[in-house]
Amino acid sequence: MKVVDEIAIKASIRQVWEVVSSPETFIKLMPDIESFTYSSELRSKVGTSWTDTVKLPGGFVDTEWVVTKWQELKNISADFSSLRRGGRKPKPGTISIELSEARNGTILALIWTIQSGERNQGFMSSWLEPLMSLSLKRMVSRLNKNVKKVVESRK
Repeated sequence: MKVVDEIAIKASIRQVWEVVSSPETFIKLMPDIESFTYSSELRSKVGTSWTDTVKLPGGFVDTEWVVTKWQELKNISADFSSLRRGGRKPKPGTISIELSEARNGTILALIWTIQSGERNQGFMSSWLEPLMSLSLKRMVSRLNKNVKKVVESRK
């Protein structure tokens, strides 16, 4: 299952990249993060990994991340595996960020893909896709605010 959201940001690709290329900054865009810890020596590029914990209404979800694609000033992808405390099977997926030039700034596409078994695809889509879409919209809104802060602080 895949959910995509795009926004136009009145900032250069370099300014947007400064915000999205840092796991520490990017993780702040995600709703309800309780903790964040690097699990590798890397802080950027392919191979950077970290773990975070998200508080949800039904409990906590621990997520392991690893950057799998990194093209400077163009795109980043990170694979993740989430496990709800209490033992449900991990839900693997990918979040990708793609940047492109726009007339007055940068277009940022945020792509969230969750892998699910074919057997559960219909059931998963019925409740998970709207939840993913709402979370993605919150992330995009936070991203836009953070980029504006970076741009303003550089003036």
